[in-house]
Amino acid sequence: MSVFKKIQSCRGISAMELAVVLALIAIMSTMAVPYLGGWLDHYRTVGSSREVASTLQAARIKAITTNREWRVVIQPSTGTFYMEQQGDNGQWIHEGGSKTLPRGVKFTDAGGNGTSPQLSIAFKPSGKALFTVGARNYIAYSVYITGKSGDRYKITVLSLTGRVKIYAWNGKKWAST
Repeated sequence: MSVFKKIQSCRGISAMELAVVLALIAIMSTMAVPYLGGWLDHYRTVGSSREVASTLQAARIKAITTNREWRVVIQPSTGTFYMEQQGDNGQWIHEGGSKTLPRGVKFTDAGGNGTSPQLSIAFKPSGKALFTVGARNYIAYSVYITGKSGDRYKITVLSLTGRVKIYAWNGKKWAST
């Protein structure tokens, strides 16, 4: 049999077969969409907690390298946070832009409910941290982030060393990530 005859004997697919395959793909895609929504919420929450922790680490590094006090201000009511540097006259200078948590992700209290008050975490040139919540100062404090899907993360800064650590709530206890 010649090559030409083999090519002529090959058939393509019919319109009916193509329609059946497309219908199956559409049905399977429709079933996957609800799962993707929860997946996206989870990754938004994880990404937000990492971004807040990264901003805190950057402020600590800048405090050490510039020999000036730097702080991160967290405004739970608006879901925003930003860095500030202490100027020569003692006033705080906003550095960079404000960052906003994505839709469905918010700063909360330890129980994952409500919102916490405005908070600032200041880093001294030694790398040590000081926490100010409202008008009160603390030597230890954690920032909590909760997602729409129920994921909860705790960002802890150790005051003596300025070390930033992220924990995830696994339903029973906080586990290191």
